[in-house]
Amino acid sequence: MQQEYPHAAPPPLLELQLVDQRHQRHPLPMDVNIPIHNINPYHRVQEILQAISRTVPQAERHQVLESSLQFLSHEDTALHDYEVDMGADRALCLQLGYLDMLQTSSPTNNNNNNNNHTQQSRMNNYNNDTVTDVSEQILICWCLTRIYQCSREQRLRSFQEIGLSDLVPILTKILKRCISTNSAADNSNNNSWKNHGRALSQHMDMMVPVLRILRIFAKLDGPVKSDLLRWKNGRLVTVLVDILATHSNNNDSENSFDNDNNNNHPAALLVDNNSNQVRGGVEDENHFIRQSVVAMESFGVLKDLSFRLDNNDKEYMYRFLRNTLIQYSLSASCGSNNGDDGTRPRVVHASLHGKLLESVAAMLWNFATAPKLSFEMAQQSILLKSLGLLLQYTGSSSLAAEEVVKIKRNALSAFGNLVAALTREYRGMVLLTSPTRAADEERSNAAAFRSQDWILPTFSRLLRYESDKDIQRRAMRTIRCLAARAWGREFLWEGSDVKGCLTLVLNDSNAVFDVSTRIQACETMLNLTEDPHIMEQSSVIFEISLSQAIAKLKDQPQLKEQDKLIVASTRALYFCLERRPRGQESFFPRPDAFFASLLACTKVEMEATHPPIAQLLLKLATTDKVVATQEFEHNRSPNGGMKTKCPVWQEAVISPPVLDTLTALLIAKGPLFYQSHSLALDVIHHFLQNPSNKKVLAKNAELLSAMVGVLLVR
Repeated sequence: MQQEYPHAAPPPLLELQLVDQRHQRHPLPMDVNIPIHNINPYHRVQEILQAISRTVPQAERHQVLESSLQFLSHEDTALHDYEVDMGADRALCLQLGYLDMLQTSSPTNNNNNNNNHTQQSRMNNYNNDTVTDVSEQILICWCLTRIYQCSREQRLRSFQEIGLSDLVPILTKILKRCISTNSAADNSNNNSWKNHGRALSQHMDMMVPVLRILRIFAKLDGPVKSDLLRWKNGRLVTVLVDILATHSNNNDSENSFDNDNNNNHPAALLVDNNSNQVRGGVEDENHFIRQSVVAMESFGVLKDLSFRLDNNDKEYMYRFLRNTLIQYSLSASCGSNNGDDGTRPRVVHASLHGKLLESVAAMLWNFATAPKLSFEMAQQSILLKSLGLLLQYTGSSSLAAEEVVKIKRNALSAFGNLVAALTREYRGMVLLTSPTRAADEERSNAAAFRSQDWILPTFSRLLRYESDKDIQRRAMRTIRCLAARAWGREFLWEGSDVKGCLTLVLNDSNAVFDVSTRIQACETMLNLTEDPHIMEQSSVIFEISLSQAIAKLKDQPQLKEQDKLIVASTRALYFCLERRPRGQESFFPRPDAFFASLLACTKVEMEATHPPIAQLLLKLATTDKVVATQEFEHNRSPNGGMKTKCPVWQEAVISPPVLDTLTALLIAKGPLFYQSHSLALDVIHHFLQNPSNKKVLAKNAELLSAMVGVLLVR
């Protein structure tokens, strides 16, 4: 079920400390024209609607809107539903459209076809009437955000009735006008900026509730997202991208990243040429804070719009956002101070930098879930580089640790989906094209990943030093996906510490890694066994690590997904034995603990665990030169290791845990156990080839009874 989002929000910038305390907000005055003696809130809604709908002087209209906002700022969902039923959303939309029409038709905003009005003259045209109009529009938009705290059904109804046809076009026009205003301000001289700072601040403040309304619509499921995305050929998304491009001062966003070999320093792509200029002193800092909030709100709309889109819409949306996402993700390279020390241009206010990067990484993850698009994204080296910067981001001292964790989680999931896409595409290509074509793609993928020198050291650090379980699991999953293909195994094994990371995860005794991460490690090791070169170097280490991991299972409490861990570890050990180099010995430390744990594993989700356990037992019974290292206190080597070796099946096979394991496999009843029964009988048949084992087997009454029971039902 999709998470319910809180759609209400405080007035803009309340979360941030403005430098100039003159900008502090005061309580909204009650309007004398709206009676307050009627305490019935449902009747009060009707009174407010009548007051809003009246044609009143501008000053009185402003008071009505202030009082309306004060009343609408409640948390009663049923009352908000009633407000929508009574048409409050439509009334406010009409008022907003009326004010927008007045502002659009005013001489100060008419387009000059002769292009005689420069940006400087446009700035000089802002008068007090314009400021007042904007303030009323701000109040109307905040009222709408309060009303849309109604139920999801009412929000959907409002969108269907007035959203796409009336409200969204008005909001888009307002955003475009604000973009033009701010662009003119950023290119004006210092004196002009100072003279019109109040107008600029109000235009920035106005964008926040406008974006909040759009974000409320973007959270609606179903066709609403697609309607918003494709409205007038992506006009809304284009406007949001323009907001972000204006904020980062990137006027060539269409072509900035067309060449994946772009070697410009990332910070150079994010220069805000005016952010460090002293235009209005304290006012300039407040303006930068407002810009940062607007950028965050724009990303919020885009992030919610990208969530749960169908694959075709994701591909359509990504075309608009590719350069913007790369541009902002590269800001992670600007250092933990985000330029606040003056050494680099600032991209966003430090208090919002982490949230911005979290949104960027979340959108990349959303897009990477579309199979066709994810394969395309995996071919873009600049995008892979940007994901690497997100994974290496450490934040600042003021940045909450949970924000850094969320950034890395999202970026890991995005990168993991890109790696998985290469595997999916390869499999389809083998079926549809020639093996030569598939081999060429394998080499191309390998070359693309070798150019990303950050991947292996970054993933090693994530596994060794990150304490977040989700980050560990997603990192291990990505390594497992890489190990699924020949080019990925070659990439992982060249100068990496993947062997050490796998051993670290499998031999975890302190619950540093969760069960899912250990399952991914077992499956990674299984994939690596497909490479003969890797097996020549590491088969013994793999077998020891897996046998030790299995031996520790009996000492651990019942774990979630423990059956999957048992299946993954026993299958991985089976294939290690199956694919080990010919003539090479296998070593099992403490076989007594190993077989005792294997017996304990037969009691967990028997339908799932019995077949791989029986298969492993048969492989151990039929494998030559399987050697166990037993512990004898009198025969320790100087470095603490054990030197005494003896064949497993002469010492361990006839021990009670082995016979009890076979008994447990045979006594399970039902057709689902036919395979494990057959494998267990094959193990016993192999034991009987050695005459010395016959007497031991014959004395085990429980084993004989279980064998008879299986044979009787066949």
